[in-house]
This record gives sequence, C-alpha cells and structure tokens, in this order.
Amino acid sequence: MVSPQIELSAYGRRSGPNQMTTIVAPFIGMSDVAMLAQGAPPKSANPIAAISLELANGQTVRIDSTAAIADAQSYLYARAGYTPLLAWCSDFFRKHHDPPGEVEVALHAGSTDAISTLAAILLEPGDVCLTEAYTWGTALDGLRSRGIHLVGVEVDADGMVPEALEAACARLAADGTPPKTLYIVPNGSNPCGSTLSRERLGAIYGTCARRHVTIVEDDPYWFLSLADGARLPGPARSSFASLDTAAIVIRIDSFAKCVAPGFRLGWLAGPPHVVRAFNGACSTSSHNGSPLAMVALHALLHHWGESGFNEHVARVRTEYARRLRVLLGACDAHLKGLATWAAPKAGMFLWLDLSPSRVHDASVLMPALREHRVLTIPSVVFSPSGQPSPHMRISFSAASDGDLSSGVGRLARLLVEHKAASPAG
Repeated sequence: MVSPQIELSAYGRRSGPNQMTTIVAPFIGMSDVAMLAQGAPPKSANPIAAISLELANGQTVRIDSTAAIADAQSYLYARAGYTPLLAWCSDFFRKHHDPPGEVEVALHAGSTDAISTLAAILLEPGDVCLTEAYTWGTALDGLRSRGIHLVGVEVDADGMVPEALEAACARLAADGTPPKTLYIVPNGSNPCGSTLSRERLGAIYGTCARRHVTIVEDDPYWFLSLADGARLPGPARSSFASLDTAAIVIRIDSFAKCVAPGFRLGWLAGPPHVVRAFNGACSTSSHNGSPLAMVALHALLHHWGESGFNEHVARVRTEYARRLRVLLGACDAHLKGLATWAAPKAGMFLWLDLSPSRVHDASVLMPALREHRVLTIPSVVFSPSGQPSPHMRISFSAASDGDLSSGVGRLARLLVEHKAASPAG
C-alpha cells in the first residue's frame, strides 16, 4: 500500500463528520430503533409520493419506490449522498479508469463546489497552485478567493507543455515556494479546447510525482471527444487517475456536460484520507448535493442502463461535433487573415488568436462586441495572472447554427474595423 502523499490543510485535518452524523451513523439500518434524535419532518409530512420524468424521446421514468421517495425528501444523514448513485459512480470510475492504487469515491454538488471544497482541505492561503496558462475562469475565481497563489504554465495546441511544467516547478522550488497542487483540465480544456496525449499525461504525472505535487484532474469534457465517433472513452485512453501509482491524483467528474448541469452533481475520486476529509467538509456545507436530484438522476441512469447511457452520450457527442463543423465552416469563410485557430479534439470551445487583426488585448473589444451584438469571452478571464492577450473563446455547444454563422460574420466585420484602425507593427 502506498503511504499518503497528499498533505491536508489545517482545515482539512480538522474536517470530519459533523457531530450529528457521528452519533446517528451506528443506528442507520438497525431494526426496532426508537428514533428520537433527528430534527427532521416525519415521513408522513413528505409532500411527494412519486416522481415522473418525461424524457425528450417520449419515454417516462416513474419513481415510486417508498425508500427512494423517502430518501429524496430526507437529509440522508451519515450516508454522504444517495447510496445507489454513489455506487453507480464508483463502478463507472473503476471500470473506465482502472486505478492502480487504493481509491475512494464521493459525490459532489457540482464541480464548482468540489473545487472550492478541495481548495479548503488541501491548501492554505499563500500556497502555490499551478494551472494551465489559460483555464476555467470560475475555478480561478474560487482559488483566488481563498488566497491561493496561482501560477500559469505554458500551453500549446496540445495542452500543457511538460518541459514548461518542470521548469516552473524548479523555479518555484528555488524561490522557496514549491507548488503544492496542479489544477488541470486534460480533455477539451476550457478555454483552449486542447487534449493531452498519453505521452504528455505520463510526462506531467512523472514531474508531479517526483516533486510531490498533488494533481487535481478536472475532466468534465471526458465524455465529449469529438474525434473518435460514438465510442465512449475507456481504459485505453489514459487519465491521470489511471496512472496514479504514487497516490497524488484527485479526479473530478461531472454529469453537467453529458446529462444536464441543473442536477448539480458529479463524483470525485482520490486517496481515502482525502475523500474522508472531503466528505467531512461537505457534511457541514453542501451534504454532497441535493438528495432529490440524486434520486432523480439515478432513476434516469437505471432506466437507461449501460447501453442507454452510452447511446445518450454518443448522441450528445454527435451533436457537438456537428455544431463544431458549422463553426469551423464559418471561421473558414469569414476569419481567414483575421484570426488563427486549431480544431479542438474534445469539449465545447474554440480558441481564437486575434493577432492577425492587430489585437493585443482581446478584452478591449468588449464595447465593439456589444455594438455588433455578438458575445465571446476574452482571454483575461482565463488567465491565472490576469495577463491580457489577443485570444478569445467561442463556445459552440449551446449556440444555434444561425448564431454560429452570423456571430462569426459579425466578429469578422468587427476585426476588419479594428485592424483598419490600428497601426501596423
């Protein structure tokens, strides 16, 4: 057994089941118990007797199990969420990532909450967290709010550059501020759309293992490969979790991009002591998510079964790939000579470099974008240092074909105006 490599923060070391959970847990499942402890409404007061989900394909999923309906309206004391959904997530993780070490799985109330909670249990104010040079802005906001020092690492069209990671770790160590964590989105990165190869995954993992850097692998776009048809990724496609012989990886998965974000649910996997601290922190905050959402989501997954879930994901991926083709066609038609880009292999985003239009800071275009009635997101939102650059993100996942085509056309007209008004050089 590998000894724990991930050091918890002071808060993480203090986090544990709340006192009520600790007292109640031994009584859960016992027969003939006079429950005189819980401050909760009686089951007879529960207003919901059954739940019906009308699916987009016309099918109906009806939830009328007495136990499931009771759980949907309960606190789920001492269980860290709905047990059947946790089992589904654990089975899925182990099947598709085949972790080499001891790993536990927990439910979370959406990736934003998972990242915030992990930051609390892993990091102290002033600790260094490495990220990609451009990464999810909401994660950056959450880390900044906790006083974490963020350091971006160079990326290219294929994701984080391993040599740049090694150099950053060496420089920070020499300065007496070695990094504690690496937050990274390995597939379809937000905003750049890049996907790490197996070789880069291995090189990045090797650096972090040697330097005792915890990897927080946030992978909501794992399901959304746009390059290999309808095949669901599996063990043949590496993840940091699948390489984790040193027990340094915490993996975050989400139902947001493959089912629906409104469930506010996903799962987290990592070394047991980290997952215990995570559940402890959740027991005094989110309780790992809404039981009602958990019961409804599990009923949907059970209705689909493995084949139905795979078919659903394949349909989502096929639609995303189609929308990407529309966007790339519009870019070819309107943006040649005004921007450069690389087609993403996964995810929802296309990363534009506006340097050919003499743009140095994409954020200065915001007033003109408003005037032209088109909205994109400038790179400064995704920069851990807040450094402006000539890049902007276009999302193709939710926009209609018409908006993709007309929006790129409007952006092109804006860039033509900007280029004409800007001095060369």
